[in-house]
Amino acid sequence: MFKNAKFGLRITLYVSLLLLGLLFSGLAAFVYVESRGIKNDIKTEAGHILEVLESIHTQAMLNRGDKKDNNPVLNTLNGTVEQFNAASPKAKLWLVMGPKVLAFQKREGSQEVEPPRDDIDQEAIKTGKTVSRITGADTFRFTRPVILGQGVAANKKCLECHAKEMGMVRGEVIGAFSVALSVKERRDEFFQSSLMAFMAAIGVSVLVLIFNAGLLKHLAGAPITRLTWVMAKLAEGELETVVPSRGRHDEIGAMARALEVFRVNTIKLRLAEEALRKAHDELEQRVVERTRELEMSS
Repeated sequence: MFKNAKFGLRITLYVSLLLLGLLFSGLAAFVYVESRGIKNDIKTEAGHILEVLESIHTQAMLNRGDKKDNNPVLNTLNGTVEQFNAASPKAKLWLVMGPKVLAFQKREGSQEVEPPRDDIDQEAIKTGKTVSRITGADTFRFTRPVILGQGVAANKKCLECHAKEMGMVRGEVIGAFSVALSVKERRDEFFQSSLMAFMAAIGVSVLVLIFNAGLLKHLAGAPITRLTWVMAKLAEGELETVVPSRGRHDEIGAMARALEVFRVNTIKLRLAEEALRKAHDELEQRVVERTRELEMSS
């Protein structure tokens, strides 16, 4: 690609490409780390919201007294969740019942039936593990299952209620707490910061190219151009031409000193040739004179 370019230009291009590669690799790393950080922050926020819901729900279940639909404690719980969802445009909360709890509620004819709302809820209920991921473009879903005998469901009352009346055993999923968080604002902020980082990288790249071109021209381009001119002059026989950059302690200095050695040796060779030619002419003159003397004496 750069075969026909001048040596200094090729050096500039190669070094610039290397620097640009490093720069954009750093940009990619920044975007990756930033996106991971945002996902972790969103997951942490969702977890904190569910912890509040978990605490309120646990206390409501332990203090409800009976299992009627119009229980004041349950009405307070449901009203709290509804008020939170109405007041928060970015987060929506709901409760999910496991299979045996749903079956019990239906047998009892209860109006409090809360089945899974989406595949996230279904996966959490089926696996008994927390499930979290971004769905669509703007929503982060987080569902945490409640396991009988573990965590908030390790209370004695909870064990007695679900084991006796619903036929559940330790380790079964009672239900789950779910939250849906809007990530549109954070996504837009991320895209904005990524765009700004990209534009900054472009600006830095231009500055790097300009600086690198100027630096290499000063350090290598101009000296190499001068040495090329000197070599052309020496090739034309102008041996008095001064070789520059001989005092440099780099490759260009080594080239200049080698060129100076060539110049000096060429001068010595030319002087030797002239001396040899002069000696030859003198010898030839002596032979002619001696021949003439011999002819005259005979």
